[in-house]
Amino acid sequence: MSGYEKHKERQEALSRLGRPLARRSGTICELCSAQGVPLRPWEIPPVKGAPELEKTLFLCDTCIRGIEGGPLDLDHWRALETSMWSEVPGVKVVSIRMLRRMSQEG
Repeated sequence: MSGYEKHKERQEALSRLGRPLARRSGTICELCSAQGVPLRPWEIPPVKGAPELEKTLFLCDTCIRGIEGGPLDLDHWRALETSMWSEVPGVKVVSIRMLRRMSQEG
């Protein structure tokens, strides 16, 4: 199987998680609580095996860019104060990772 085919297959598997993610998140970004913006599944690294609901978050593009090393708009990330107390373990983990990164970057 080519790299493209593997990528396409993984994206299809992730898209099947869309409905359960929307239900879990209430169709708001699980990190910043943005509403009315496009959300997409994002897997918590390290990614191994088939996509799993417990290791996938429903996030806005601004959060995804920030998590993946893009510039941080500190006003956008104020919601981490709330999301770090989420009942979803993955949301807690990513919230704490982002808070640590922001602390290290000053």
